[in-house]
Amino acid sequence: MTTAADRESRRQILKFLRKMENAWMGGRIDELATCFLEAAVLVGPDLEQRLEGRDPIVSSYAQFLEEARLLAFDSEPPMVDVFGDSAVTLTAWTVEYERLGEVQREQGKDLLVLARDEGEWKVAWRTLVLASCAAFICLAAACGGSGPESESGPAPRPLGEVRDLPGAAASSPQEQAQTIAGNPRLLLFDLQTALESVYQTRGSYPSKDEFGATESWDLQRAALDAAFDSWAYESDGQTYRLTGNAGGRDFGISSPE
Repeated sequence: MTTAADRESRRQILKFLRKMENAWMGGRIDELATCFLEAAVLVGPDLEQRLEGRDPIVSSYAQFLEEARLLAFDSEPPMVDVFGDSAVTLTAWTVEYERLGEVQREQGKDLLVLARDEGEWKVAWRTLVLASCAAFICLAAACGGSGPESESGPAPRPLGEVRDLPGAAASSPQEQAQTIAGNPRLLLFDLQTALESVYQTRGSYPSKDEFGATESWDLQRAALDAAFDSWAYESDGQTYRLTGNAGGRDFGISSPE
């Protein structure tokens, strides 16, 4: 039975979700950061890969906004279920944005687990439910981390393991790389998530040699080759920077400062 307290919580949550949406759409990253718990977790659509901590999560939002021009964003009224000082919300959305001279349109749903922290609702856990299988495959491939481990720690998901995901069996490695290269969320937003996921797991980023030569990063390198005229990756283990040039425009992602 829904109580008066639950109804008030739901009203507060709807107000919070509007605040969060307006903050990221308006590029107000500092305000967006206040919407997450310090120990918040972002989980990939495959429900395997993780990005832990408010700063890396908010940094991924900032990187996307730097590299893409938001054209339109529409969301439906969210579903909200309240359980005392916790809540679950599900919001369907459609986004349209431009990157590398191409307009992309994607659909999906935001699944959030909220927690009340000192009287204020904040995001404790988030994942995306993507409508596009191609986007699902791309994000899972980029995040990596569930493949076989080496002495230096877990590797990103090897190319062969992507084929067990829905819609991936019919794609050749070259076709998968082309699909990933055409998805803006992969090469900037989600490749950053992949690198942060490796760092969270083993305490260091891939070295230049590891990223540039090992088989476990083959798919990502092929996608970068397809998307950029030239690209470069540098890392000392504790920081990294990945830059690329396409059509005379420079792009890049880097580790959080």
